Amino acid sequence: MTTRLEIINAMLAVNGETPVSSADSNDPSAIQANNVLKRVDKRIQSRGWYFNEETFTLSPEVGTGEVIVPQNTLSVDPIDPRSSYIKRGKRLYDRSNNTYNIGQAVQVQVVLQLDIDELPEMAAAYIEAKAVKEHYTDDDGDMDKVRELKERESEAFAYLQRENLANEDVSINTSPMGSRLLREVTRRSYIPRGS
Repeated sequence: MTTRLEIINAMLAVNGETPVSSADSNDPSAIQANNVLKRVDKRIQSRGWYFNEETFTLSPEVGTGEVIVPQNTLSVDPIDPRSSYIKRGKRLYDRSNNTYNIGQAVQVQVVLQLDIDELPEMAAAYIEAKAVKEHYTDDDGDMDKVRELKERESEAFAYLQRENLANEDVSINTSPMGSRLLREVTRRSYIPRGS
Protein backbone atom coordinates (compact mmCIF):
# COMPACT_ATOMS: atom_id res chain seq x y z
CA MET A 1 0.00 0.00 0.00
CA THR A 2 1.39 3.37 -1.05
CA THR A 3 1.70 5.94 1.74
CA ARG A 4 1.89 9.74 1.77
CA LEU A 5 5.51 9.46 2.95
CA GLU A 6 6.44 7.18 0.04
CA ILE A 7 4.96 9.64 -2.44
CA ILE A 8 6.75 12.60 -0.85
CA ASN A 9 10.04 10.69 -1.00
CA ALA A 10 9.42 9.81 -4.67
CA MET A 11 8.85 13.51 -5.33
CA LEU A 12 12.09 14.39 -3.56
CA ALA A 13 14.00 11.61 -5.35
CA VAL A 14 13.06 12.89 -8.81
CA ASN A 15 15.01 16.05 -7.98
CA GLY A 16 17.90 14.10 -6.44
CA GLU A 17 17.02 15.15 -2.91
CA THR A 18 17.43 13.12 0.28
CA PRO A 19 14.37 11.21 1.53
CA VAL A 20 12.71 12.24 4.79
CA SER A 21 11.52 9.98 7.60
CA SER A 22 8.18 11.68 8.20
CA ALA A 23 5.44 13.00 5.92
CA ASP A 24 5.26 15.99 8.28
CA SER A 25 8.98 16.76 8.03
CA ASN A 26 10.11 20.37 8.48
CA ASP A 27 12.55 20.01 5.59
CA PRO A 28 11.74 22.86 3.15
CA SER A 29 11.79 20.57 0.11
CA ALA A 30 9.51 18.07 1.87
CA ILE A 31 7.11 20.88 2.84
CA GLN A 32 7.00 22.02 -0.78
CA ALA A 33 6.45 18.44 -1.99
CA ASN A 34 3.71 17.91 0.59
CA ASN A 35 1.92 21.07 -0.59
CA VAL A 36 2.06 19.90 -4.21
CA LEU A 37 0.83 16.46 -3.16
CA LYS A 38 -2.13 17.89 -1.22
CA ARG A 39 -3.15 19.98 -4.24
CA VAL A 40 -2.84 17.06 -6.68
CA ASP A 41 -4.59 14.61 -4.33
CA LYS A 42 -7.58 16.91 -3.86
CA ARG A 43 -7.86 17.69 -7.57
CA ILE A 44 -7.80 14.00 -8.56
CA GLN A 45 -10.23 12.84 -5.89
CA SER A 46 -12.62 15.74 -6.68
CA ARG A 47 -13.40 14.06 -9.99
CA GLY A 48 -15.27 11.30 -8.18
CA TRP A 49 -14.36 7.63 -8.56
CA TYR A 50 -15.91 4.31 -7.65
CA PHE A 51 -14.03 4.34 -4.33
CA ASN A 52 -14.96 7.82 -3.09
CA GLU A 53 -18.52 8.39 -4.30
CA GLU A 54 -21.33 7.51 -1.93
CA THR A 55 -25.06 8.03 -1.81
CA PHE A 56 -26.72 8.56 1.53
CA THR A 57 -29.25 10.64 3.43
CA LEU A 58 -28.21 13.72 5.39
CA SER A 59 -30.50 14.73 8.25
CA PRO A 60 -31.04 18.29 9.48
CA GLU A 61 -29.66 19.49 12.82
CA VAL A 62 -32.26 19.74 15.57
CA GLY A 63 -33.14 23.37 16.24
CA THR A 64 -31.45 24.95 13.23
CA GLY A 65 -32.69 22.76 10.38
CA GLU A 66 -29.20 22.99 8.86
CA VAL A 67 -27.86 20.00 6.98
CA ILE A 68 -24.17 19.45 7.75
CA VAL A 69 -22.08 17.54 5.23
CA PRO A 70 -19.28 15.15 6.25
CA GLN A 71 -16.00 16.97 6.94
CA ASN A 72 -14.12 15.31 4.08
CA THR A 73 -16.79 16.13 1.47
CA LEU A 74 -15.47 17.54 -1.79
CA SER A 75 -18.82 17.87 -3.56
CA VAL A 76 -22.51 17.19 -2.97
CA ASP A 77 -25.17 16.47 -5.57
CA PRO A 78 -28.77 16.08 -4.33
CA ILE A 79 -30.54 13.09 -5.85
CA ASP A 80 -33.78 15.05 -6.42
CA PRO A 81 -33.29 16.89 -9.73
CA ARG A 82 -35.64 19.68 -8.62
CA SER A 83 -33.50 20.45 -5.58
CA SER A 84 -31.61 23.74 -5.44
CA TYR A 85 -29.32 22.67 -2.59
CA ILE A 86 -25.61 23.31 -2.94
CA LYS A 87 -22.62 22.86 -0.65
CA ARG A 88 -21.40 26.04 1.02
CA GLY A 89 -18.63 25.42 3.50
CA LYS A 90 -19.75 22.51 5.68
CA ARG A 91 -23.50 22.99 5.12
CA LEU A 92 -26.10 22.69 2.41
CA TYR A 93 -27.56 25.95 1.20
CA ASP A 94 -31.01 26.30 -0.38
CA ARG A 95 -30.56 28.71 -3.31
CA SER A 96 -34.29 28.94 -3.99
CA ASN A 97 -35.11 30.17 -0.49
CA ASN A 98 -31.76 31.80 0.34
CA THR A 99 -31.30 29.88 3.57
CA TYR A 100 -29.26 27.22 5.33
CA ASN A 101 -32.41 26.04 7.10
CA ILE A 102 -33.25 23.01 4.98
CA GLY A 103 -35.47 21.44 7.65
CA GLN A 104 -35.70 18.01 6.05
CA ALA A 105 -33.55 15.00 5.26
CA VAL A 106 -31.85 15.19 1.87
CA GLN A 107 -30.63 12.23 -0.17
CA VAL A 108 -27.34 13.14 -1.82
CA GLN A 109 -24.46 11.73 -3.76
CA VAL A 110 -21.18 12.93 -2.31
CA VAL A 111 -17.57 12.78 -3.39
CA LEU A 112 -15.33 12.27 -0.36
CA GLN A 113 -11.62 12.97 0.00
CA LEU A 114 -10.04 9.87 1.46
CA ASP A 115 -6.61 9.59 3.06
CA ILE A 116 -4.00 8.24 0.65
CA ASP A 117 -3.57 5.07 2.71
CA GLU A 118 -7.31 4.37 2.26
CA LEU A 119 -7.14 4.54 -1.54
CA PRO A 120 -6.94 1.60 -3.92
CA GLU A 121 -3.38 1.10 -5.12
CA MET A 122 -4.14 2.27 -8.68
CA ALA A 123 -5.50 5.58 -7.35
CA ALA A 124 -2.47 6.11 -5.12
CA ALA A 125 -0.17 5.24 -8.05
CA TYR A 126 -1.86 7.83 -10.27
CA ILE A 127 -1.67 10.49 -7.56
CA GLU A 128 2.02 9.65 -7.09
CA ALA A 129 2.79 9.83 -10.82
CA LYS A 130 0.99 13.15 -11.23
CA ALA A 131 2.51 14.66 -8.06
CA VAL A 132 6.04 13.57 -9.04
CA LYS A 133 5.59 15.10 -12.51
CA GLU A 134 4.16 18.37 -11.19
CA HIS A 135 6.83 18.66 -8.50
CA TYR A 136 9.58 18.07 -11.05
CA THR A 137 8.01 20.45 -13.58
CA ASP A 138 7.60 23.17 -10.93
CA ASP A 139 11.36 22.93 -10.39
CA ASP A 140 12.00 23.70 -14.09
CA GLY A 141 12.93 20.11 -14.85
CA ASP A 142 14.63 18.76 -17.97
CA MET A 143 12.13 18.42 -20.83
CA ASP A 144 13.15 14.84 -21.68
CA LYS A 145 12.54 13.82 -18.07
CA VAL A 146 9.23 15.74 -18.07
CA ARG A 147 8.11 13.74 -21.14
CA GLU A 148 9.05 10.51 -19.38
CA LEU A 149 7.12 11.54 -16.26
CA LYS A 150 4.09 12.51 -18.39
CA GLU A 151 4.15 9.03 -19.96
CA ARG A 152 4.20 7.44 -16.50
CA GLU A 153 1.32 9.68 -15.45
CA SER A 154 -0.71 8.75 -18.56
CA GLU A 155 -0.08 5.06 -17.97
CA ALA A 156 -1.13 5.31 -14.31
CA PHE A 157 -4.27 7.22 -15.34
CA ALA A 158 -5.17 4.55 -17.89
CA TYR A 159 -4.83 1.80 -15.27
CA LEU A 160 -7.01 3.76 -12.84
CA GLN A 161 -9.63 4.41 -15.52
CA ARG A 162 -9.73 0.70 -16.36
CA GLU A 163 -10.11 -0.19 -12.67
CA ASN A 164 -12.82 2.45 -12.28
CA LEU A 165 -14.82 1.03 -15.17
CA ALA A 166 -14.39 -2.52 -13.88
CA ASN A 167 -15.74 -1.51 -10.47
CA GLU A 168 -18.68 0.59 -11.64
CA ASP A 169 -21.89 -0.62 -13.13
CA VAL A 170 -21.65 1.31 -16.37
CA SER A 171 -25.38 1.25 -17.07
CA ILE A 172 -26.60 4.81 -17.47
CA ASN A 173 -29.40 4.05 -15.03
CA THR A 174 -27.22 2.76 -12.20
CA SER A 175 -23.71 4.18 -12.50
CA PRO A 176 -22.83 7.35 -10.56
CA MET A 177 -21.81 9.09 -13.78
CA GLY A 178 -24.99 7.97 -15.55
CA SER A 179 -27.10 9.03 -12.57
CA ARG A 180 -25.44 12.46 -12.55
CA LEU A 181 -26.03 12.85 -16.28
CA LEU A 182 -29.69 11.86 -15.98
CA ARG A 183 -30.20 14.22 -13.01
CA GLU A 184 -28.59 17.10 -14.92
CA VAL A 185 -30.71 16.48 -18.01
CA THR A 186 -33.83 16.21 -15.84
CA ARG A 187 -32.90 19.35 -13.87
CA ARG A 188 -32.38 21.39 -17.04
CA SER A 189 -35.59 20.17 -18.66
CA TYR A 190 -37.80 20.30 -15.56
CA ILE A 191 -40.88 22.46 -16.11
CA PRO A 192 -43.15 22.97 -13.07
CA ARG A 193 -46.75 21.84 -13.46
CA GLY A 194 -49.16 24.56 -14.36
CA SER A 195 -46.57 26.54 -16.36
